Amino acid sequence: PLALQLPKELVPVQDALNTYITRISDNLARERRFSADAAHELKTPLAVIKLHRQGCQEAKTEAEQQLHLNAIDTGIGQMTHMVEQLLLLSRVESLSELEVAQTPVAVMVQEVLDQLLPLIADYSWQLELPEEVSVCVDPFYMKLVLKNLLENACKYSGKDQPIKVSCWQEGRQDSKQVVIQVLDSGPGLPLEQCQQLTERFFRFADESVSGAGLGLSISAQIVELHKGKLSIQPGIE
Repeated sequence: PLALQLPKELVPVQDALNTYITRISDNLARERRFSADAAHELKTPLAVIKLHRQGCQEAKTEAEQQLHLNAIDTGIGQMTHMVEQLLLLSRVESLSELEVAQTPVAVMVQEVLDQLLPLIADYSWQLELPEEVSVCVDPFYMKLVLKNLLENACKYSGKDQPIKVSCWQEGRQDSKQVVIQVLDSGPGLPLEQCQQLTERFFRFADESVSGAGLGLSISAQIVELHKGKLSIQPGIE
């Protein structure tokens, strides 16, 4: 930034230039971070695909060849998901303003559930969403947050226990806040791991659960843009 001794008439010009320089610097840093993240995270699935391509060429039986082809398909699916998440992360980080509107929570949750119908058909849902509870949010981005939370609930919950989605208002009349809670029946996590869940590329050791490790990080950033906070707790008794 510029720090020059200028006549007072030129100080606003210097301030405007400093703001512009800072914005450019932030954008460049964000692009460098995005490129580094993309290169790092795509390296492993590309190596796996290459390994299975070689295995496919050397396969002696049709069953062995199909095994490698299935692994390649899985790797391509993981890469596609990773790229989509990285692009969404870049889009969220570059947001300067939101298109907010007063939106009923029940409507947003129902729209997201409708989108997820193939995934959630076998799960039981308990909804406690008063129609009068609404929030001033950007519906597009807030539905991305809800979609991510509901997908995660399905990943870690048993199908024999309901997933509870509820909302309520709390606080004084002149400063009310809306709380949206998604409660699943998963095994739970230590508090230390709960605090890591919104870090970029954090994944569980359990390899049976797929994911890029970006969903909750993106969700937390979106909620912060709305002046809110995404809180993940070990469990509620």
